[in-house]
Amino acid sequence: MAKYRKKPIIIEALQVTAEMLKDPEGNFKHLDVPKDTIIWHDSWSYVAVRNATGLNHAGVGDWIITGLDGEIYVCPGDKFERTYEPA
Repeated sequence: MAKYRKKPIIIEALQVTAEMLKDPEGNFKHLDVPKDTIIWHDSWSYVAVRNATGLNHAGVGDWIITGLDGEIYVCPGDKFERTYEPA
């Protein structure tokens, strides 16, 4: 089997912090995503991200990523650190 390397791309990403979850409406409203993509409730310890695969939870340490075609998804913190570096 041949080996392949992922092409280098630059993404936009935002790491979720505990402080952000205290005021999700204020902290996530600047993201350029369709209405109702980021969903939260005062009692939650995460935000829910709606995308083509359904609802994905982003908690403290997870990353919200905007892909090449404007799609938005959640990446667990440990996977993000293994996959991405600052551009």
